[in-house]
Amino acid sequence: GGVEFDCGCRMAEPLQIMTVTGPIPASEVKGVISCHEHLFSQSSPFFAADSSAMEAEGDGGNESRMAHVSMEILGKLREDPFSVLDNSLVNQEESAQAEMRALLAAGGGLVVDATPPDCGRNARKLRAASRLTGVKVVMGCGFGPAHTHPGHLAGETEQDIAAAMEREIIGGAVDSDAHDRIHAGVIGPIGVSDLNEQELRVLRAASVVQKRTACALMIRVSGGVCETASRSLDAVQAAEGDLSRTCLLGMGASCEDREGHVRILKR
Repeated sequence: GGVEFDCGCRMAEPLQIMTVTGPIPASEVKGVISCHEHLFSQSSPFFAADSSAMEAEGDGGNESRMAHVSMEILGKLREDPFSVLDNSLVNQEESAQAEMRALLAAGGGLVVDATPPDCGRNARKLRAASRLTGVKVVMGCGFGPAHTHPGHLAGETEQDIAAAMEREIIGGAVDSDAHDRIHAGVIGPIGVSDLNEQELRVLRAASVVQKRTACALMIRVSGGVCETASRSLDAVQAAEGDLSRTCLLGMGASCEDREGHVRILKR
């Protein structure tokens, strides 16, 4: 029998995965899954926030922030990847494809691109790279932390935000082709920093979409703060989301808080 779709993601057996080239049986995915990548991104909002913080602290450093990525500043980038504007732009198709082929050669089979639409996600480039390399790609949807939100989001309701995310899952991404839609296959990563009112509204909306579509939900916790992660999961539960299908990103930054991580995992 055929596969039945409900809201684009809730599927009858056999289990299927929505990729940028269309749905595939989960059994087709071979090898390692790289579950948090940014094949194409434009992270200048993070650079701007980082620069503002440095200026507030009296650290100018304009010349170093406008430097080109090189081995000479590798240490600086490892300490703070958003301290140099050139490091905030990832848009070279040849480089992305070469890295995907290397993944395939090493036994990888699928990549989850965790780039929000307003941080440089490019649905057409993702699909082209997948077709040219043979690596399956699952694309996310949603919004990052508050300082990356588009201006119009402040005036939108939770229902408006949910509808926008659900459209990308069911109807296809805004930046895909009208005649050949590219669908998101995962919600997020939804960015949370201090969980202000706007971030909470987006997270609640994402949880509603998760309930409707059964898509997995990814939440990126700035700084990996366990308290923020716990409050985020509280919001997902309150909106009747599914914690068993929810993934927290960025938690490595708080790996020393073993007890906090254990509490979260037990949920």
